[in-house]
Amino acid sequence: MKDHRAKHWNTRDLQALDIRTKDGCVGLYASDKPLTTPAGLWVSHTTRDIISAIQREAWLTGKLDVTDINYFSLYATQYDLIAVSFPQLVAQLPHLLEAHDITLTHAPGPEHVDQLWAWRALVQWLAAQQCTLPNDDAAPDAHFIDVVTRALHALHPAQQTAVMTLYQNHRASLLLVLMVVLGQCTAEEYAEGIMIVLPHHPTFDMTQRKQYAKQLPLYMRDAQRSNQVRMSW
Repeated sequence: MKDHRAKHWNTRDLQALDIRTKDGCVGLYASDKPLTTPAGLWVSHTTRDIISAIQREAWLTGKLDVTDINYFSLYATQYDLIAVSFPQLVAQLPHLLEAHDITLTHAPGPEHVDQLWAWRALVQWLAAQQCTLPNDDAAPDAHFIDVVTRALHALHPAQQTAVMTLYQNHRASLLLVLMVVLGQCTAEEYAEGIMIVLPHHPTFDMTQRKQYAKQLPLYMRDAQRSNQVRMSW
């Protein structure tokens, strides 16, 4: 394996990827050299399950790619980026919600009823915090921002990684991502919550059903993968 940043490996490279124990940690080696993250950290953990999942991912895909939602990219994000990047994400919260969160931009017609149903986990969670989704595309108030900010700050690093990775890849709703990570909604509910605003959702255009059927499982897969990480890392 010539480069720890290489995306595509040959059979010899994959055969050379093995698991070893050193200094109380279990980690990956490639051709007798420690496999590292882009920042140069050895891919290791006290739990072998995590390292085995990354190894198996390489066997299945023939790569370890930091540009997609997968075990290796989530690991690299947590250990290379999260300490600096997550506080920056939280600092941008008012702008991210007001300008970019789909749950704060309502459909003008009766479809809004379907949207609120798709976002029911978020609506219920906000109600428990004495909050509601702003009406008529109004900006979230200080209490709303404070509730979401405190919830984000309370997350442990694996959860923060799941939040940042899902949001950066889908760019749809930080609030729906938070619901996934807090265990307030399922991966399917998250995916439906994103797609309910898209023009090829069957609510708007049944002729585009095939596009909906193709995209929904992809959103679900990403949410499930991130959820596994936030629960086990």
